[in-house]
Amino acid sequence: MDSKPFLLEIGLEELPARFVTDAVKQLEQHVQQWLKEKKLTYSRTQAFSTPRRLAIIIHDLASKQEDASSKAKGPAKKIAIDDNGDWTKAALGFARSQNVEPDALTIEAHKGVEYVFATSFSEGVQTVDILPSLEKVITSLNFPKRMKWHTFDLRYARPIRWLIAMYGQHVIPFSIAQVKTSQITRGHRFLGDKEITIATPESYEARLLENYVIVDANKRKQAIRSQLKDMEATKDWIIPVNEDLLEEVNNLVEYPTALSGSFEEKYLQLPKEVLITTMREHQRYFPVESTEGTLLPFFVTVRNGNEEHIENVSKGNEKVLRGRFADAAFFYEEDQKLSIEEWNKKLETVVFHESIGTIAEKVNRTKELAVWLAREERLPAEEVSLVERAATIAKFDLVTNMVGEFPELQGQMGQDYALKSNEPVQVARAIYEQYLPRFSNDHLPQTAVGSMLSLAEKLDTVLSCFAIGLIPTGSQDPYALRRQANGVVQILLETKSALSLDVIIEHWVNTLNNKGFMTAGVESTKEEAIQFFLSRFKHLMMDSGYRYDVVEAVLAAPIVDVYSMFAKAEAVNEQLNEPAFKKAVEALSRVTNLAQKAETDTTIDESLFENESETKLLAATVEVEMSLVEAWKQHDAISAYNILEACQDAIHSFFEQTMVMVEDPDVRSNRLALLKRLARSIESFADFQQIVFSS
Repeated sequence: MDSKPFLLEIGLEELPARFVTDAVKQLEQHVQQWLKEKKLTYSRTQAFSTPRRLAIIIHDLASKQEDASSKAKGPAKKIAIDDNGDWTKAALGFARSQNVEPDALTIEAHKGVEYVFATSFSEGVQTVDILPSLEKVITSLNFPKRMKWHTFDLRYARPIRWLIAMYGQHVIPFSIAQVKTSQITRGHRFLGDKEITIATPESYEARLLENYVIVDANKRKQAIRSQLKDMEATKDWIIPVNEDLLEEVNNLVEYPTALSGSFEEKYLQLPKEVLITTMREHQRYFPVESTEGTLLPFFVTVRNGNEEHIENVSKGNEKVLRGRFADAAFFYEEDQKLSIEEWNKKLETVVFHESIGTIAEKVNRTKELAVWLAREERLPAEEVSLVERAATIAKFDLVTNMVGEFPELQGQMGQDYALKSNEPVQVARAIYEQYLPRFSNDHLPQTAVGSMLSLAEKLDTVLSCFAIGLIPTGSQDPYALRRQANGVVQILLETKSALSLDVIIEHWVNTLNNKGFMTAGVESTKEEAIQFFLSRFKHLMMDSGYRYDVVEAVLAAPIVDVYSMFAKAEAVNEQLNEPAFKKAVEALSRVTNLAQKAETDTTIDESLFENESETKLLAATVEVEMSLVEAWKQHDAISAYNILEACQDAIHSFFEQTMVMVEDPDVRSNRLALLKRLARSIESFADFQQIVFSS
């Protein structure tokens, strides 16, 4: 079948950098799905993006859909043909449903019975007739924010200014917001031609490069990396590359040229984090370090253009940065004029949430919870005191001038100012660590004091919001409660905390209720909060590579501490490929399945035992109970599983020699009670019936 490449380009006014990567991924995925639905074959897709365009080339796109034939089975022959050999109403109705003439029906045997079959054929549609429907793919793209322009109904990230849709050399006609498809694209806004004719999709990338547009985002990013490496080698610098910043810069330019500038050494007296944040977050500059890791009075930025007049560009960037650093220095000096207590006092006038209270009130709640957590974790008294002090001043930096100007520095400035005020190092560090982890795969708190403060801060935020009914729904999560809950689970796991989530939630929801601002039901809030945290736990386990059925099995057991739940999942995971595992699961599951028939709180009467297997199973049950206690003292899930696995011989022997559901109600009830007692130990580990074995 003939094939040609197809080019689609959406030309736009400059997109926000944060929109570009996701938008082009969406475009490629949607186009691939569209090709699948339209049953069009191709070899591969190739996506392109710049701030002004989203594009894709479909290589070797077939010239038409493949012809298709299908065979449908209808009624049996004895129903389809009457005594005269004519088609019955059933057969004729089947023919109509398949859009075939009755003469096209055939009789074929299927599994020893003759049936009527209808074979239908459909000729593939020409690709050029299908491609105009790509208009719907273009308009279906989602963006964080949309806008309207002119009088069009379409809401899009930015106004569409041109469209290319070319199958080979043929333009596919359609229009969006009165913009018609053509062969015309545009080069670099200042260096390239305003209109460029694309002769064929194969020439697209090269024609744009001639006009100062590197349309392949990966090549553009590699060009930036290469230029930074050359600069490092030439100047004996180290240019730390923040990948998020590189992605953003890459989506701000079409033709990148790296350049450097300098700033006055006096600004190096400011904290390193202040300088880097100012350069990175406000100016999109890369900081420069010496080979020893010391920050140097230089910066690197990337221009959207060539090297012409680059000295002037460098001077302009230096002037802007000088103003930024002067502001930062002023804020830093002004902040030193007030004490931590004076800053802390200002928190009383800052509202966290109108139904929850001020930040000062939140600080007091966090302090109370942090101290409780520290004591429950049996931290030494001196560390509990440090936790209390850290919690007391945890948020003072939020009202400082520096954090007001640079919100990204919350916690970091608190740490810096606390050290300057001669607070203990552990306290200062905890002020910074309370915000960890800030995002997926971020660092976790490394100190006990910081861990307790971070846990308390996040737990109070989540549970206070739940207390007034602010529960995340769908994609709506304005207070980032999912991220906060993820952080809680990760910290509890990292610290191997012995505290169970349900115990923490029980304590703090009751405390919040006593403080009098709960609007939701107490018990329903506890249950919703537990399920919310368990969902984050489940998410974390799935991300860690555990099988779905393993996660479900562990979560079906009573809630224990996070570390032990992870350890149980790991223990089961290690057994999945062991030949003996299936046999052990069958034995354990047989116990828990039959134990469901037992009456609640039935005492085991050994005088009703009728064979030695019952005595041995009771002995094994007692041994399991005592051994599990010792195993869990050490958080040793492997040993706990081995303890359960070791009792399978006693289980098999019991079922081989004992009929459980006998007619004698006392004997039956006694045997079920025996199984129920063992089942409690098994179910405390996991619901092994959830484990799925391939046939």
